[in-house]
Amino acid sequence: KNNSLQEMRMFERLYERGGPYLVTEDGNVTVLAGSTFGGGGTVNWFCSLRPPNYVREEWAQKFGLTQFNSSWFADCVDKSCELLGVQRRDMKAHSPGNQKLMDGCHRLGYHCEAAPQQGRPTGDEGLCGMGVKHGERQGMVGSLLLDAAKTNNLRYITGCRVDKVLVENGQAKGVCARTCDK
Repeated sequence: KNNSLQEMRMFERLYERGGPYLVTEDGNVTVLAGSTFGGGGTVNWFCSLRPPNYVREEWAQKFGLTQFNSSWFADCVDKSCELLGVQRRDMKAHSPGNQKLMDGCHRLGYHCEAAPQQGRPTGDEGLCGMGVKHGERQGMVGSLLLDAAKTNNLRYITGCRVDKVLVENGQAKGVCARTCDK
């Protein structure tokens, strides 16, 4: 109900430091970090890509992160995609920029296709960077956090920044947090 979909207001409310905070010198790449209830999953674009095998292999070989090259991790990605409602679907309409990119690829004979999308189609996916107003997105808020809330072992606190997670015997037991205005 507090989502106005007004770009400047929503950037201030939903993103770390009020919007783009890392930009390359030439301005071609911008980094945004979700800083709202549900984090980046609340405001990400609907595109949901699985980590490619060659990237998983690099993580395992170069950094010793062998769990990313396991069937366990593949199962975790599958389960996450299921919980988040990731699906391949025909995109009837693309943004003008995406449509030009796809048209150019087709003209040049390059393979291209719409990427898997998170959540249910809404018709206003072009506004997804401002969050979704009616709960169509199956992000953490509509899946894992919702399931956790049903256990009555979780308390949501918005408008705060977690400084430290308190861990006892390898399990999170609480957080040190401070309130902040957005």
